[in-house]
Amino acid sequence: PVPGCDGVDVMVVLDRSSSAGASDWNTRYVPFLKSILDGVAPSAATSTRFGVVVYPSEAGATAGDVAGNAAVVSSLSNDATQLDGLITAVTSQASTYCVASPTSSLEFPCGGWAYSPAWQGLKQAASVLVPNGDAYASQRKMVLLVTDSVPSQSAPGTQYNRATYLTLLEAAALKTKGATVLAVGVGGKFSGALGGSSCDPLSCSDATGGMQ
Repeated sequence: PVPGCDGVDVMVVLDRSSSAGASDWNTRYVPFLKSILDGVAPSAATSTRFGVVVYPSEAGATAGDVAGNAAVVSSLSNDATQLDGLITAVTSQASTYCVASPTSSLEFPCGGWAYSPAWQGLKQAASVLVPNGDAYASQRKMVLLVTDSVPSQSAPGTQYNRATYLTLLEAAALKTKGATVLAVGVGGKFSGALGGSSCDPLSCSDATGGMQ
């Protein structure tokens, strides 16, 4: 385990939109999730818990601010064996493995689901991380968002700018409640430093994404 992870709640929010693709999801995203789990090493002895959210959780038939929604795959748990089983169920399959409708599971949807409602993922993470009457209220809280693309939704003309606004709003709300929010960019869009030639998904000025 990584030193300093005692007494912390960690929610990992994974972008499962169609741009990821089944192969990258199975060979990059899910193994990366496994490495995070191993580093955090949740256990009752260290009062460390770990949970997972995926977005989108449906085929994107809903428009606007819903835009594919998000789902909790695993609520906060200190049972590393149970969490590892969710991951192994995917990594033990072929790289092209997919299922028809993995609403609240870790599998990738066959054919891919459109839209990247990162704000829905953060909202679901918040509902687990900082619920009312939480017995673990004194725990440190952390959210790790893993994405390969700009937040997006289906409203014509506002596919990216409102989506980015909603994502920043949810991130700010989490921070207000004491959580640390971090993001990891996956893929070629994030090959350089932010502000350079690569895409900044939450930028207010980068024309390849953000608030433009």
